[in-house]
Amino acid sequence: MQLDESEQQNAFVAALIHDIAHITLPDGLLNKSVTSLSHEELEKYRTHSSFGEQLLLSIDDAHGVATLVRGHHERFDGAGYPDGLKGENIPVGARIIAVADCYDDLTIGHLNGKSLTPAEARTIISHGRGTQFDPEVVDAFLQILLQATPAVDPAPFYIRCSDLKPGMVLAQDFMSGEGLVLLTAGRVLTEELIHRIQLRVHLGRKLPVRAMTVAA
Repeated sequence: MQLDESEQQNAFVAALIHDIAHITLPDGLLNKSVTSLSHEELEKYRTHSSFGEQLLLSIDDAHGVATLVRGHHERFDGAGYPDGLKGENIPVGARIIAVADCYDDLTIGHLNGKSLTPAEARTIISHGRGTQFDPEVVDAFLQILLQATPAVDPAPFYIRCSDLKPGMVLAQDFMSGEGLVLLTAGRVLTEELIHRIQLRVHLGRKLPVRAMTVAA
């Protein structure tokens, strides 16, 4: 997002404490999903962003953070709260927190009581691009998530101990006949380890390994 160091720091701190004013709300209200709140409860819940700002204003160094805490429920289309700010009138840090906060709420079930999968949460956030959320923030956020998605391990296959090669990776713990763990899953096999395995088990026994590039 090309933010300067000060903007990054304020967004980081504000993200950590954006719901600080939840301490002013009753537990019974906080234990409910947002969609199950009554009109009166919802109005009370929506005070937490402005109250959060008030809790921070007495700290001179936290004024920039306080502004972001106040604005993290504003919407890009102007339909948010507490001030109904629109577009770039919403501080960029607040626009960033809004996306990350929504993703978090969707995956833990805070919004409707049902925890969504990361893929489902990404879809909903994508649908809010340009209405609820700043398009640029959504694009950056989804790109980060895509880059952070771990690669799925290839399915293991079984190979006879006599055919093990250096560089193969154990897909499961290698156990002795007495039930002791000799090698843990994920261990990269070397010539020495293969020799030790072959001394301890029948060469026809098959071990689960993961596909990979065999070492030269």
